[in-house]
Amino acid sequence: MTAFHLDMDAAADLLCRIVGLLAQRDLQIASIGSTETVNHGLRLRIDVDGLDAGSARIIAAKMLRCVGVDRVWLETDGMLLVEEALCQAPRATPPVIAAASC
Repeated sequence: MTAFHLDMDAAADLLCRIVGLLAQRDLQIASIGSTETVNHGLRLRIDVDGLDAGSARIIAAKMLRCVGVDRVWLETDGMLLVEEALCQAPRATPPVIAAASC
C-alpha cells in the first residue's frame, strides 16, 4: 500500500487534478480522507494499492507541482519521504526521513 499525504488549498478543482493524476495511470484509490487545517486548507491522504515505489515518487512529484499544493509526503513500505526527497533524481534506495506513524 502506498499513501500520499498532501497539504493543499481547499479547492474542488485542485482535488480533481490530484485524483486525475492517479486516474491517468488507471490506478484505483483504496481510500481517501481529508481534514481541514488551521488555515482553512486541506490535509489529504490517498491510499493506493499495487503501485511501485518509483511510480509513486513520480506521481508525488507531479502532485507537488500542482498550484495550490503546499507539501507532499509519500508513505511506502513503512518509509516516509518528504517533498525535498521527492524532487531529487530517483536513487536505488530512497532516503529515510522518519518511520511512518499516521
